[in-house]
Amino acid sequence: MSAEPDVLQHRDWLDHNPCFGCGPTNDHGIQIETTIDAEGVGHATWMPEGYFQGPPGAVNGGLVAVPMDCHGNWTAINAFRARAVEQGRDPSVIAGVTGTYTVRLSAPTPIEGPIELRAEVTELDGRKAHVTVAASHDGTVTATFTGVFFEVDQSVYGG
Repeated sequence: MSAEPDVLQHRDWLDHNPCFGCGPTNDHGIQIETTIDAEGVGHATWMPEGYFQGPPGAVNGGLVAVPMDCHGNWTAINAFRARAVEQGRDPSVIAGVTGTYTVRLSAPTPIEGPIELRAEVTELDGRKAHVTVAASHDGTVTATFTGVFFEVDQSVYGG
Protein backbone atom coordinates (compact mmCIF):
# COMPACT_ATOMS: atom_id res chain seq x y z
CA MET A 1 0.00 0.00 0.00
CA SER A 2 1.46 3.37 -0.99
CA ALA A 3 1.35 6.47 1.18
CA GLU A 4 -0.99 9.29 0.24
CA PRO A 5 0.69 12.27 -1.44
CA ASP A 6 1.62 15.14 0.87
CA VAL A 7 -0.24 17.69 -1.29
CA LEU A 8 -3.95 17.46 -0.49
CA GLN A 9 -5.00 18.51 -3.99
CA HIS A 10 -3.05 15.55 -5.44
CA ARG A 11 -4.94 12.99 -3.39
CA ASP A 12 -8.01 11.41 -4.95
CA TRP A 13 -10.32 13.39 -2.68
CA LEU A 14 -11.94 15.61 -5.33
CA ASP A 15 -11.18 14.13 -8.74
CA HIS A 16 -13.47 16.52 -10.60
CA ASN A 17 -12.33 19.79 -9.06
CA PRO A 18 -12.04 22.45 -11.81
CA CYS A 19 -11.43 25.31 -9.35
CA PHE A 20 -9.41 28.29 -10.62
CA GLY A 21 -7.57 28.54 -7.31
CA CYS A 22 -6.88 24.91 -6.43
CA GLY A 23 -7.97 22.60 -9.23
CA PRO A 24 -4.88 20.61 -10.25
CA THR A 25 -6.27 20.07 -13.76
CA ASN A 26 -7.20 23.71 -14.43
CA ASP A 27 -4.43 24.78 -16.82
CA HIS A 28 -5.40 28.46 -16.43
CA GLY A 29 -5.65 28.34 -12.63
CA ILE A 30 -3.33 29.07 -9.74
CA GLN A 31 -3.17 25.40 -8.70
CA ILE A 32 -2.40 26.14 -5.05
CA GLU A 33 -0.96 23.09 -3.27
CA THR A 34 -1.79 22.60 0.42
CA THR A 35 0.21 20.45 2.82
CA ILE A 36 -0.68 19.88 6.47
CA ASP A 37 1.90 19.70 9.25
CA ALA A 38 1.73 17.53 12.38
CA GLU A 39 -0.25 20.22 14.24
CA GLY A 40 -2.90 20.42 11.51
CA VAL A 41 -1.65 23.75 10.13
CA GLY A 42 -1.90 24.18 6.36
CA HIS A 43 1.09 25.44 4.37
CA ALA A 44 1.38 26.51 0.75
CA THR A 45 3.64 28.65 -1.40
CA TRP A 46 2.17 30.81 -4.16
CA MET A 47 4.11 32.36 -7.02
CA PRO A 48 1.92 35.15 -8.48
CA GLU A 49 2.08 35.69 -12.22
CA GLY A 50 2.74 39.14 -13.68
CA TYR A 51 -0.81 39.40 -14.99
CA PHE A 52 -2.11 39.39 -11.38
CA GLN A 53 -0.64 42.86 -10.94
CA GLY A 54 -2.72 45.67 -9.47
CA PRO A 55 -0.68 48.66 -8.32
CA PRO A 56 2.85 48.67 -9.75
CA GLY A 57 4.81 45.76 -8.28
CA ALA A 58 1.90 44.40 -6.23
CA VAL A 59 -0.79 41.76 -6.66
CA ASN A 60 -4.35 43.04 -7.20
CA GLY A 61 -6.08 42.93 -3.81
CA GLY A 62 -8.97 40.78 -5.01
CA LEU A 63 -6.59 38.24 -6.48
CA VAL A 64 -4.73 37.94 -3.16
CA ALA A 65 -7.95 36.46 -1.74
CA VAL A 66 -8.19 33.57 -4.24
CA PRO A 67 -5.30 31.42 -3.03
CA MET A 68 -6.14 32.24 0.59
CA ASP A 69 -9.73 31.06 0.07
CA CYS A 70 -8.71 27.78 -1.57
CA HIS A 71 -5.92 27.11 0.92
CA GLY A 72 -8.35 27.75 3.78
CA ASN A 73 -10.93 25.42 2.25
CA TRP A 74 -8.46 22.55 1.84
CA THR A 75 -7.27 23.01 5.42
CA ALA A 76 -10.93 22.82 6.49
CA ILE A 77 -11.55 19.71 4.34
CA ASN A 78 -8.59 18.03 6.01
CA ALA A 79 -10.07 18.81 9.44
CA PHE A 80 -13.55 17.63 8.37
CA ARG A 81 -12.12 14.33 7.13
CA ALA A 82 -9.99 13.79 10.24
CA ARG A 83 -13.05 14.37 12.41
CA ALA A 84 -15.08 11.93 10.30
CA VAL A 85 -12.44 9.24 10.85
CA GLU A 86 -12.55 9.89 14.63
CA GLN A 87 -16.35 9.58 14.54
CA GLY A 88 -16.31 6.38 12.49
CA ARG A 89 -17.84 8.06 9.43
CA ASP A 90 -16.69 7.62 5.83
CA PRO A 91 -14.29 10.52 5.10
CA SER A 92 -14.20 9.80 1.35
CA VAL A 93 -17.52 11.56 0.71
CA ILE A 94 -16.57 14.78 2.52
CA ALA A 95 -15.67 18.05 0.84
CA GLY A 96 -15.92 21.70 1.80
CA VAL A 97 -17.26 24.92 0.34
CA THR A 98 -16.72 28.55 1.27
CA GLY A 99 -19.45 30.17 3.31
CA THR A 100 -18.05 33.61 4.06
CA TYR A 101 -14.70 35.30 4.31
CA THR A 102 -13.04 38.58 5.06
CA VAL A 103 -9.62 39.64 3.83
CA ARG A 104 -7.57 42.42 5.38
CA LEU A 105 -4.77 43.76 3.21
CA SER A 106 -2.05 45.09 5.51
CA ALA A 107 0.79 45.68 3.02
CA PRO A 108 1.23 45.31 -0.73
CA THR A 109 1.68 41.67 -1.73
CA PRO A 110 4.65 41.73 -4.11
CA ILE A 111 4.08 40.36 -7.60
CA GLU A 112 7.54 38.83 -7.24
CA GLY A 113 6.84 35.88 -4.94
CA PRO A 114 7.08 33.57 -3.26
CA ILE A 115 4.06 34.24 -1.06
CA GLU A 116 3.83 31.91 1.92
CA LEU A 117 0.35 30.91 3.10
CA ARG A 118 -0.37 29.55 6.57
CA ALA A 119 -3.88 28.31 7.42
CA GLU A 120 -5.27 27.16 10.73
CA VAL A 121 -8.67 25.82 11.75
CA THR A 122 -9.60 27.80 14.83
CA GLU A 123 -12.95 26.10 15.48
CA LEU A 124 -14.97 23.13 14.21
CA ASP A 125 -18.65 23.78 14.94
CA GLY A 126 -21.02 21.22 13.44
CA ARG A 127 -20.78 21.53 9.67
CA LYS A 128 -18.68 24.73 9.95
CA ALA A 129 -14.93 25.22 10.14
CA HIS A 130 -13.61 28.63 11.09
CA VAL A 131 -10.22 29.17 9.45
CA THR A 132 -7.59 31.88 9.50
CA VAL A 133 -5.00 32.31 6.76
CA ALA A 134 -1.99 34.62 6.66
CA ALA A 135 -0.11 35.55 3.49
CA SER A 136 3.46 36.71 3.88
CA HIS A 137 6.43 37.69 1.77
CA ASP A 138 9.96 37.58 3.22
CA GLY A 139 8.47 37.36 6.72
CA THR A 140 6.12 40.33 6.32
CA VAL A 141 2.41 39.57 6.60
CA THR A 142 0.70 41.24 3.65
CA ALA A 143 -2.86 39.93 4.10
CA THR A 144 -4.97 38.06 6.63
CA PHE A 145 -8.08 36.02 5.92
CA THR A 146 -10.84 34.76 8.20
CA GLY A 147 -13.39 32.41 6.74
CA VAL A 148 -16.15 29.95 7.44
CA PHE A 149 -16.26 26.77 5.38
CA PHE A 150 -19.06 24.21 5.31
CA GLU A 151 -18.73 20.43 5.25
CA VAL A 152 -20.61 19.10 2.24
CA ASP A 153 -20.87 15.90 0.23
CA GLN A 154 -18.16 15.82 -2.44
CA SER A 155 -20.83 15.37 -5.13
CA VAL A 156 -21.02 19.19 -5.21
CA TYR A 157 -17.71 18.95 -7.13
CA GLY A 158 -19.26 16.73 -9.79
CA GLY A 159 -17.86 13.50 -8.35
